This record gives sequence, structure tokens and C-alpha cells, in this order.
Amino acid sequence: MYSITFLVALFICNDAESKGYQLQGKDYIATIRENGTVSEIIWNQKDTVSFLSDGFVGPSFYGVWDDSLREVSLSHKEELRFEGVHSDLKFSLTYINSDDRPALKITIKNMGNTPIQPQKVGVRLGLDTYMEEYPQWHQKFFPTMMRCEKTHFWGYAMAPNGNILCLASPDKVASWSNDFTKSWGAPEYKWFGHRITSTNIDLLNALPLPQRHPQDLWQLMPKEERTWTLHFQLTGKLDNVPLILADITGANYLDIPVTTVRSGERLSFTCLGSVPRRLLVHTPKGEKVAVKVNEDGQYLFSNTAEPGVYTIECCAVNGKVSTGKVTVRKAWNWYLQQARLNALKYPARATTHCETWYGLYTLYLAQKHAPDTLLLAQTEERFRNIFPQLYDTLKLVPTKIPHRIQNTSSMIGVLTDRYQATGDIKSLEMAAGLADWIVAHAQSDDGAYRAGHTHYTSVIYPAKSMMELLEAEKELARNNPVWQKRMERHYLSVKKAVDDLALHKDNIDTEGQLTYEDGMVSCSALQLGLFALMQKKQTDIERYKLPALELLAGHRCLTQLLVPDSRMRNATLRFWESQYDVYIQPNMFNSPHGWSSWRTYATYYAYLMTGEEKWLVQTFNALGTCMQVIDFESGNLRWGFVASPYVPVVQTSQPHFGEDPDVYSGGHFHPLQYPHRRYVLGEQYVDMISNWIRANSQDNDVHEHFKCMAEIALTNAFIIEREDGTLKGYNCSATKTGHLIEVVPDEPQISNLHYNLKGKYRIKFEGTTSKGNAMGWIKQALQ
Repeated sequence: MYSITFLVALFICNDAESKGYQLQGKDYIATIRENGTVSEIIWNQKDTVSFLSDGFVGPSFYGVWDDSLREVSLSHKEELRFEGVHSDLKFSLTYINSDDRPALKITIKNMGNTPIQPQKVGVRLGLDTYMEEYPQWHQKFFPTMMRCEKTHFWGYAMAPNGNILCLASPDKVASWSNDFTKSWGAPEYKWFGHRITSTNIDLLNALPLPQRHPQDLWQLMPKEERTWTLHFQLTGKLDNVPLILADITGANYLDIPVTTVRSGERLSFTCLGSVPRRLLVHTPKGEKVAVKVNEDGQYLFSNTAEPGVYTIECCAVNGKVSTGKVTVRKAWNWYLQQARLNALKYPARATTHCETWYGLYTLYLAQKHAPDTLLLAQTEERFRNIFPQLYDTLKLVPTKIPHRIQNTSSMIGVLTDRYQATGDIKSLEMAAGLADWIVAHAQSDDGAYRAGHTHYTSVIYPAKSMMELLEAEKELARNNPVWQKRMERHYLSVKKAVDDLALHKDNIDTEGQLTYEDGMVSCSALQLGLFALMQKKQTDIERYKLPALELLAGHRCLTQLLVPDSRMRNATLRFWESQYDVYIQPNMFNSPHGWSSWRTYATYYAYLMTGEEKWLVQTFNALGTCMQVIDFESGNLRWGFVASPYVPVVQTSQPHFGEDPDVYSGGHFHPLQYPHRRYVLGEQYVDMISNWIRANSQDNDVHEHFKCMAEIALTNAFIIEREDGTLKGYNCSATKTGHLIEVVPDEPQISNLHYNLKGKYRIKFEGTTSKGNAMGWIKQALQ
């Protein structure tokens, strides 16, 4: 039966232009080159998955052993089997049609007389992940999720156009990795770029690996042979992915819609696939938690008093083991106060990059919500050290690298928060003055904010910073014609910039190497969404809402929407920041990184625009993920989480004693040019360095998480009436009796309530009763 299926699926291409072979199933045709690599796979006669034609072509064998990178050449043997030999290793790759899916049967054998213990040996997929230019990048695939379990492997790559390539093996796989471009710098001191050149399935890999990975695939003994089968399946719906992966592997996929909850809140999840043979949940201290199953097949547990990360282990009837993680968080205010202390421990400083003083946001927001005279004095000391080193305090113009307009727009945001925290009107006047400089010197005729000629409206978010200023100006403009004129001037500037974003969407520039860039897309979406919420006319709302939602749809490929791990869920996948922020090379997936919170603003605004609960779920999952950069026990701040499982890295290891942390510092410091250490990172948090490095380290960008949380969750509660009439509260509990809804906030500082209702109700919240219908706010204090 096996050989018949194989032979029916095989076709020979004899045309002069493309010698090679084809593998065909009911819904696809795969074109295979003579060297065994794939040219393309076409599904349903219309959806093309392209593979690279040069450079990192594949599928092909590669590895690192005996201290060298090895690439294996394959030659055709028979039908669709290709073989090659390198050193003592024999490699075989056979294309098969399995359940009407294209699949690879992969074999590696040690022909020698001694064990082979490589750093890694695997398969370069050859999938075209090279996102270089608009609009071609809409069809390119980003390796959104790759995940090893002890018994199997699964994942998917997604394109901005919505196509999703599922990848899975019922066999255990050691690890996975990516290769990245190098961008600039001297040959011996290269800085890594913004594009992915290869995604690799590393069948064998040295230890250490995350405990979830197989721990016995680090060597091949003499004459030992191992075989894997890797399956591919295209789909256009994210909801299909977990079921496809469960079907291929025979494992249960843990579907966890809400990955972070408050202490005492119930958690629920589903095991997709067959009914599991065994299910275990362990607390952060390793104790077992009792789990119940309801009539809908949902698993529930309520023993969530202990904050921290809980581990779920699901064993299928065939022995396949899948794992997941969920988090019980602490109070939002606890995170802000810890972040405040850490912003002083890892101090802001004046440099070429606003990332180094981003902690000022946290310091002033914490002062706004929890005044503390002593901590404010320390905050003001840092601010008064930084500002005059970067700006002319009389003319209110940047004196250091003015073309980095995100520095100035971020300072506008900091000054606005300083005004709201202290009541010092001079801070808002300074913010307005810097905004005038932006309008006069950084905005082109088409509306875009630019660094020189480069479109910078979505490098960080200059328009959002201006909108934050507008909200403060609006209060003063009611009785003051000077502030009225300022507000009108700044609003017109913002409108021009956002109109330009609505027109061009993701056909704009970004900082550094151009690509379909996380921040370029998410910052465009968030600024469009926030501006839409400022509009009164429905036609104007739609003008900005629709492109914002379109950008968020494409941005799904850069976001961890399905990973069953609360340390990463709904975080975006960034990969070139570590070399600048914490002086670690090479590139690796950082998820979350501080800039992951840009998408969180965007999904929050999407919820307020649409009322669709999925956006609020994504928002709160992301907030729960990002808060975990604060250690649950020590309260110490970490820079970010490395999602890649195995990365041999180099990091600067000693302070730059030639730099004074209180004096302006510029440029970057390549780790290889200074004392450094080599070690391995994988699925773990990375510590801050700004308390000891003394130089321009940009790890303070982590404070975007706390700025975002303060805007969305710190003082706001949300209630939703679902189609079946039930109420769901976020940051609160809500009960309905007839046409009265009573809402109790989770934390004392929550003073605002957003309601999203199907009918008309009276809402009792914080001692007052208000009428509520459709969507709206009940605000007890300035948000």
C-alpha cells in the first residue's frame, strides 16, 4: 500500500526550463529540484508557498560539528529519495504523500566508529521567509510558532496575507532555530539585521535545552540511525491550526483561551484531539492541582491563590505528551510600583536613544497614581540630569541627533506625564514647544513625520505621543485661547500624519533595514485606532478603523496567538534588539520585548472600536505576559524573554569604565570589541544591564509594558454582555439582577468602567448608579 501511494504521487518534469520532480496530492502539487530542494508547493491551484532559490535553499541538511558549519549536498537516487554523505554521517531525504499532505521522511545514520556529538544537525526548510519589500512581503512566511515537546514537534509559519503553513512531526525533535541577515559594521564586528534567511528544524542538538524538549537527542552512537517524518499542511484560518497539528502528531493540543488570571480566578482550557489518558496541573512550587472537566469537555481549576506560573501536562492515549503554562498574576498596582523602584535601580540616562530613559514614563505614571515625595525627588533628579543634555531648555529644540524624531516625540510623552503627575504647567509648555518643533521640522507635506527623508511616523509612535499631549491640552483649551490654538495646531498635524498612514498602511519605512516590521505595523495600527476613537462622525471613525483592523490582521503572523505558554502568549516576535539593549549577539526571538506592548495598545483600541471580545482577551493576555518581566518573588525587573530554545551567545561582561553614566553617551558597543562571555540562552528571561554597563544600553525600553498597562488596566474595568446574556468582567466581578448590574472592581485604584451591553441597564459602580446601553464609559476620575 505504501509503495503504491508513493508511485501515484510521483511525476517527472521533463520541460527544458525546470528539470526536476513533482509530488502531488488531492489538494497540492510540490515541485522538487534535482538537488532535492523544493521550488514551490501550490495548494488548491491558487495558493503558492514559495521556497528560496539560492542561499538558504531547502529542505536541505546542515549542521555544526567539529567546530564548523557543514552543508550537505544531496543527489537523486530513486523516485523521490535523495542522499548525501558528510564525514561519517549519511543523510537521506524522501518526499512522500501522507494523508494527502506533502511530507518528508528524514534519516540520519552514523556510519563511523565513534559517537558524533554535534552542536546541531538538522534540516533547513528553505521556506521563503525573506521579507524585503512591499507588497511582496505579504506572501512571505514568518516562522510564527515552532515548538518541541518530548514526544513530537509542531508549529506554523504565517504570511501577512493570512496563509498559514502548518509544520508537524509525530517524532521527537531536539530543537529549532533561525538564521538572520547581517546589516552593518566592519566584517569582524557585524551587527545583525531585520530579516530571517532560514528556519531550521534541528533534529539533533547539544544540551542544554528547555526541559520540555527531548533530552536524549544530543548524539548519534556508532551505526545508530534515526528517522523523522515532517508533514506540511496549508490553511487560511488560525482556528484550524491546533486541530491540524493534533491530527498530524496524534497529540493533544492545549487550547488555553485566557493564559493569565488574577489570584483566585478560575482557569479553563481544552485538550484538542482524543480524550487524554492523563492530565496534571502543577503549581509554581510543584504541587498538584485538582482539575475538573465539565460537560463541554473544558478542564477547570480554581486553586489559583499562589501567584506564579502553573504547568499543565497532558498525556494522550498514545503516550504523546503536550505541555502548557498559565500564569496567576499579582495586582496591577504591584507591578507598577515594582517597576518604579526598578526604574531607579536601572537608571535612565541621557544618550542618543530614548530607550535609555524610557523608565521616566514609569516613574511619572507611578507618581500620578501613587504619590511619593521621596521617590519623586529621585525621579526629578534624573529628569533634570537628562533633559538639558538633550534639549535647549530655552528654545525647546533637540541639541543631539535631532533626526531621531522618536526621541523628541517620546520626550513629549514623558513631559505630559510629568505635568499630570506634578501639576507643573511648565512641563506641558515644554511638551507643546517640542511638538511645535516636530511640526515645523519633521513633518513633510504629505503628512508623514520623517527622519530626513525616511518615513518615521511608526518608529515608536510620534502621532500617539502628540495625541497624549492633545488630551492634556484639551482640558486647558476650554478656558484658555493660547492652549486652544496649540491644541488645534497639534491636532491638525496629527490628522495629516494619520491620514497618511490610512492611505499607505504598511507601505511605509521603518528604522534600519526595511522589512515587514513588527513596530512599523503595530504602531501604524495603534495610531490609526487611537485617532479613530477621537472622532465623532461614524464615517470618520470608519476611515481610520478599517485600515487599523487590516493592519492587525496582517500582523498576526508576528504574534504568538496560539502558543500554549503564558510567558509568551500574545507577545510579538522581535529578534534584533538584544545586541543594542543588553549587548548580546546573535539575533534571537525576544518575546515579549518592550516593544511587544505596541500591539497591546492596538488590540485595546480595536476592542473599543468594535466591541469584539477577542480583542480584549488578546489585550489582557498580552498584559499578563508582559508583566512577568517582573520576577514574582524578588520583584526584580528583567529585560525580556528569549523564546528561542538554544542560542550560543556572546555578551559584554564588564562595565565600560570610560563612560560616565551621568554624562551623555552615544553610539553602540559591539560585544566582541570589549570583554565578553560566551554561554547558551534558551527560553528564559534576560537580566537588565543598565545598572552596571555605564554606557548607552537600551534595556529601559522594557518600560513600555508599564506605560501600556497604566493606560489600559491599572484604573479601568470592563464588562461585556455576551450573546447568551451572561456577563463577563475584566478587572472586576459583575452580577445582573433584572435590569440592574452591580460591578465590584478587583483593585482599589480602579475608578473607570467600560461597559459593552446588549440591552439597557442601570449600572452600580463605586457607589454611583448610571444608565448604560451599548458601549460607553463610567469615569470617576481623569483616565
